[in-house]
Amino acid sequence: NPNPYLFGWGGGVSFAMMELGQFFGYKPVMVASGDYRINLLNSKEITPIDRNKFANLSFDEKKYKADKDYREIYNQTEKEFLKLVNEITKGEKAAIFVDLIGSPVLRVTLKALGCPGVLTTAGWKEGMAESSLRAIECMNWHTHVHTHGGRYSDVVESIEFAQKHNWVPCLTDKEYEWDDIPQLASDFANGIDTYFPIYKINPL
Repeated sequence: NPNPYLFGWGGGVSFAMMELGQFFGYKPVMVASGDYRINLLNSKEITPIDRNKFANLSFDEKKYKADKDYREIYNQTEKEFLKLVNEITKGEKAAIFVDLIGSPVLRVTLKALGCPGVLTTAGWKEGMAESSLRAIECMNWHTHVHTHGGRYSDVVESIEFAQKHNWVPCLTDKEYEWDDIPQLASDFANGIDTYFPIYKINPL
């Protein structure tokens, strides 16, 4: 498949990886929330999935076993999400799924992967402890790639690539002062209209 599907859960790093995937022929699809982010994805020709339509797609294993109502709601939401994935990809599913969230989305992420497929992660925003059925992952030819950071040589190569291809963040005009960091955190938690907020450390 010369143009496989690349999926990602919303966030600045995932957004950058969706753009990077486009350079290499992938068809990017990203889960995000908020009008600003949905519109940004559309403007970059990245297919958006509105996270708000799948608000109940957060898996809690203990709750799933103990709470019948939760289990039914979760299962229905997961079913609807996977149906949408199949519609978007025409049954191919994701060749690569970028997951920087962690355990709440791992279950559905693995189900959304094609065969073969790659789960790649460099973060754990909402959960580091994960479990999967090794036999199922083997039969589906799923490769799990866990990375974090990079060597100096990788950074140099990345910067050269970014400069050559204008692979740079979409920055906002608003800059937070150092003393406004708590406000930035609050704004970010409430859905700030950018993937890349800026704050000052030392005045130039």
